[in-house]
Amino acid sequence: MRKDLGDNTKIISAAGAGYKVLQVVHNNATAYVHTTRIKKWDICAGNAILNAVGGQMTNLLNVKIDYSSNDIVINDNGILATMNNHDMYVTKIVKT
Repeated sequence: MRKDLGDNTKIISAAGAGYKVLQVVHNNATAYVHTTRIKKWDICAGNAILNAVGGQMTNLLNVKIDYSSNDIVINDNGILATMNNHDMYVTKIVKT
């Protein structure tokens, strides 16, 4: 991830997807990037809060996460959560 975002990138380790989204909401972090599969129930509340305050969450393919299916509970394509500059992060980390 550091090679995509640059050598001055500070990576913060923390537990819990909700906590990480709140760090973005409170400007303690500029982005939350999750690169592996994650259950939708682990990210849905954070996604709702982020959306309510003007932030964005997409998967790493830059697609909004779909919560409408009861059958698909895993988000396979990671997440990117930001308050600002979402498109800039997309251009740096999203692999098409």
